[in-house]
Amino acid sequence: MNKTFTRVKRRMLGYDVQRVDQFLARAKRSYAALASENPGLAEGSELAEGSGLLETPVPSDRSMLSESSVRSERLASSGEVREMIDAASVANVAFPMVRGGYLPAAVDAALDRLQTAFIHRQRAAVLAQSGENVWLDSTYELARKLYPRLRRSRRARFADAQGVGYSKAAVDRFLDRVSAYFAGKSELTVSDVRMVAFPSAKKNDAYNEAVVDVYLDELAKVLLAVE
Repeated sequence: MNKTFTRVKRRMLGYDVQRVDQFLARAKRSYAALASENPGLAEGSELAEGSGLLETPVPSDRSMLSESSVRSERLASSGEVREMIDAASVANVAFPMVRGGYLPAAVDAALDRLQTAFIHRQRAAVLAQSGENVWLDSTYELARKLYPRLRRSRRARFADAQGVGYSKAAVDRFLDRVSAYFAGKSELTVSDVRMVAFPSAKKNDAYNEAVVDVYLDELAKVLLAVE
């Protein structure tokens, strides 16, 4: 897989090539194992060779002023990732930054597609084994956890940034759109959530970026579950 992603220039920082390749190899084995446990789902594998799932990079950074991705701000601790990978593992994985590594935006975009593939396969397995109601109930519970922040007052939906963070005004506007979606008054897609970008602000005018990012990750999971 060492030719899958574009690399940054030698003096620039990118994702550790070996760690990325190792994780994607484990992910592919885990995905294949899930298919073997559910033979009826084996056809149409989204991770088949040549599927393009791990190709065609698309930038996915949320910060307008930084080329480092959300994942690069949550560097992985040393040690191997467990062998079995699932959608949550893909969403939370982080890679060390090294000179001459993979372009973060390209890897992040592929991981987004990989997470989608895992969730779709998981949904198909649950539907086959337990029925649609079980899947919808679990999705509803996940969505319900997102509601409290939507009910909070503007400028008070997330913790304040200690220094620079996401503009409160921009984040609040996006959350108003999320609220309208849950009320059935607006459209919202996973792509909208993954590609949203917020300008930077400082202190009282900014939300803590990490807290907002976690919320958006959970929102993306809900949208993936129903698409």
